[in-house]
Amino acid sequence: MRVAILHSYYSSDSPSGENISVDAQAEALSAHGHTVRVIGRFTDVQSKSTTYPIRAAISASGIYGPSPIHEIADFDPDILHIHNLFPNWGTRWLRDWDGPTVATMHNYRAMCSNSLLWRDGHDCRECLDHGSFSAVVHKCYRDSLIATLPLAYATRNRASHSDVLNHAQILITLNNKSAQIYGALKPDVPIHVLPNFARSSHTSGSTEVKGWIYVGRLTEEKGINWLLTRWPRGQELNIIGSGPAEDEANRIIKTRDLTKVTLLGRRDPGDTVQAIRNAKGLILPSLWSEGIPTVALEALSVGTPLIISQDCDAHEELTSKNAGVTFNSKQATESTIASLLSYIESHENQMAHAAFDLYQSSFSERSWIKSIEETYRDAISRYAVSGSSTLSGQSA
Repeated sequence: MRVAILHSYYSSDSPSGENISVDAQAEALSAHGHTVRVIGRFTDVQSKSTTYPIRAAISASGIYGPSPIHEIADFDPDILHIHNLFPNWGTRWLRDWDGPTVATMHNYRAMCSNSLLWRDGHDCRECLDHGSFSAVVHKCYRDSLIATLPLAYATRNRASHSDVLNHAQILITLNNKSAQIYGALKPDVPIHVLPNFARSSHTSGSTEVKGWIYVGRLTEEKGINWLLTRWPRGQELNIIGSGPAEDEANRIIKTRDLTKVTLLGRRDPGDTVQAIRNAKGLILPSLWSEGIPTVALEALSVGTPLIISQDCDAHEELTSKNAGVTFNSKQATESTIASLLSYIESHENQMAHAAFDLYQSSFSERSWIKSIEETYRDAISRYAVSGSSTLSGQSA
């Protein structure tokens, strides 16, 4: 099968699990006999231009933007797989594209200016309920009215103008909750729930277990400072990552005298996976409706259990079969966290095996390939029946 993968790569300044997943999926498809072309635009390259902010804003609005249609047509794929178009690709070209298409919804960008459905420390559906001008009022994208305007325009009328949603034969979501949200907006479009995968990691460092670990951007919505205000004194926690919440994290560590909490900054992927393997468990304290964090899949792939917030959309999928434990961020206290850590410590071997078993059955490359091939075949069949990639209900 000839597969064209379309993606706008996020900046390397903000390490992206989405970028990692796209590249891994392309490599997996190639390894399983498919002919793959990744058609990408890179923020690291595009942002060097002085006109980039203006061009990116126009692209984000859906009014106009770079089109990959000629490169796609030259490749002549059996299926086009869209991942992220923001902010380096336009979307209007989809109205002229006529071929089988699937789109993975990694986040809620199609309906939410900041892509999170989360604002000021809580879940937010205001734009869906009262119109996307609410995003402008709250300056939801980068705390900027000007930067938010094009995104509010693109998401207007409950995403009814989204070229991606209106032209895909099938939408792919990473978990059941996301499928329900997108299904409410586009009830006429089939949705396949297909989580990303992580490749099995073969690390060669020390296998000594060393405390607990957090890996990710240090931001408010990721919940790192929420976690530090509740972290049990005396428990070792290693934090890999950087971000705007780092100064506050340092302040909390000093104020609470968390002598066994260490900020390690960013580490290369190999060292990070080794650190995850050596940890008793990976903590995911997300406060927003996060999909399938790549780092969670990496943890399962090396048999490291998860401690995960119930705000994460995929918390049930990621902790099934006793591969981890969950907590309610609105109710959890230091005692709650301590109890969860104690539970994992007392079931260490059982949960390690459960984590790896869950990885093999649900989040391995093999399981993903089987599911994506079925999705591609379904999309091609639907396209053949409809005769066009344009679905009913398209908005001009």
